[in-house]
Amino acid sequence: MKKLFLIAVGTLFLSSCVSTKLVNYDEDGVCRPTLDGYQQLYNLENENPNETYFWNYKQCKWITKSEQEQIIDDVFDSIKLPLKN
Repeated sequence: MKKLFLIAVGTLFLSSCVSTKLVNYDEDGVCRPTLDGYQQLYNLENENPNETYFWNYKQCKWITKSEQEQIIDDVFDSIKLPLKN
């Protein structure tokens, strides 16, 4: 029993030391999710099944639909339209 516990603790420690690469950068410097990145999306969707996620290329991470809508609203708010006389 003690051996099994030590093996389990060792496995958890080893898995915590191994970092997963969530993004790759292409030749143009654009970040794209790796297979581990898509696994992260899958996990997020399972944790929050009522949420929709989008890949944000500037932040290199998955963002929620509300975060995406906020970014779009901020962009539209920053556009200066010429005043009509």
